[in-house]
Amino acid sequence: MAFLKQALTDRLQKGICTCVFLFISSTLFSQQVEHYTGHGCDCYIYPGGPDTTKTYTPTHDEIDSAEFAIKRKMAMKNPPNNMYDLVSLGIDNFERHYHGTINKKGKRELRIHGVNKSNTNEVWVTYYSLYTDKLYDFILYGSH
Repeated sequence: MAFLKQALTDRLQKGICTCVFLFISSTLFSQQVEHYTGHGCDCYIYPGGPDTTKTYTPTHDEIDSAEFAIKRKMAMKNPPNNMYDLVSLGIDNFERHYHGTINKKGKRELRIHGVNKSNTNEVWVTYYSLYTDKLYDFILYGSH
């Protein structure tokens, strides 16, 4: 009986230690989504995941560069047709979500999701290369 009692006590202590370890590590090392409003941006920055060869947390400077690239593309004399709703409604009508990714060539880029604030079924996605300072693969889902 004493053996069984000791075995249960040891198991309970290990379980408590495991729970305490998980709680502390999740508290210390977890990152939160940041609502960034610098330079007129209504953006959310998502933290990179545990695999740092595929994701990272974008910086404010990187977000500002991407925002400028989006506005520059929208201001073109003849912006791409697939950007029509974004251009006609204006970027301020879209909440942007930024994810830092690392492409197959090992270069940092941003995956940007724009969600229409008045019609959440209208979403656009594009990528921004920090290496070339250009947007690419702009796709609009749903339309206004």
